[in-house]
Amino acid sequence: MIIMRKREFIRELSRRLGDISESEKQDILNYYDELIEDTIERTNKSEEEVIYDLGSISEIVRRVKPSKEKIQYDEP
Repeated sequence: MIIMRKREFIRELSRRLGDISESEKQDILNYYDELIEDTIERTNKSEEEVIYDLGSISEIVRRVKPSKEKIQYDEP
């Protein structure tokens, strides 16, 4: 298990989000920053526990980053 603090998490998430627009990236980073803070406040868990519970950064990036692949539908 990798123990990560919020600042490290946000920095790594930003790096892995790569080439999306700055406004989209900032929205995502703000969301996770607030989510971490709210969860700490609500649950009294540590930063590290909350970040661990979020799952891997790779999985988060897959969920939030817009796909560049075009979806092709089979014609009936």
